[in-house]
Amino acid sequence: MRGTVPRNFSWLPEDCFTGSKRSIMASISPQHSDLTGPGASSGG
Repeated sequence: MRGTVPRNFSWLPEDCFTGSKRSIMASISPQHSDLTGPGASSGG
């Protein structure tokens, strides 16, 4: 297995990274939490 990921699998890490980034952004950005849902992050 090589450290470099093939272009075919390029979408795999990208999708995961995008989802993770969105989650982190929503966490650090309470204002953006509105998109996910009211009280979703605040209420818990």
